[in-house]
Amino acid sequence: MTINQSTFLVVGVMQAKVMMGMYSGPDKGQASIPAPTFKAMFTDAKLGNMVYKPASEQMADQAKAQIYRVLARKYRFDPDDTRALGIWDTRENQRITGNIALGIQMFLGIIGGLTLFVGGMGVANIMYAVVKERTREIGVKMALGAKVRQVMSPFVLEALTMTILGGTLGTVVGVVLMQIIAALPLKGDAFEFLPL
Repeated sequence: MTINQSTFLVVGVMQAKVMMGMYSGPDKGQASIPAPTFKAMFTDAKLGNMVYKPASEQMADQAKAQIYRVLARKYRFDPDDTRALGIWDTRENQRITGNIALGIQMFLGIIGGLTLFVGGMGVANIMYAVVKERTREIGVKMALGAKVRQVMSPFVLEALTMTILGGTLGTVVGVVLMQIIAALPLKGDAFEFLPL
């Protein structure tokens, strides 16, 4: 491999992976060389980007503060001035993504609750119509000495049966639709993140 008319020995190839974030393009179009060699070849080049990873997530804030202290001493700026040095903290992105996911979950939860409420109203309307139709039948049963429990139990059983059948049918339709979507020949890196 040749870079700027200098020959390099390729010692390894990075594994192919799906990349959500990248520096100057995906790995398949990049090459890494040792830092001293880079300095020797590009002496006038200035460091424009530095990537670091703290030993643990709990030490991330300490590591960030230490970087500000070290670079502030070297380049003579106030270590408390966060505008003097831009640091891209991936934890901020994770927090934002977490908040977005929480918002979506709350939205879907509200939609689900409203759907259940509307479904309950539909069942209530149907049961009201059924009871109104059978007013005479209920009256005859009561006149013959039937207890309230004996009169109400057929209606409750009907409502439960309708609810269970409707829920089962909805679940089956949802699972079938998911299987159909999973069987589609969808290509692309983004689909590797979807649980299909």
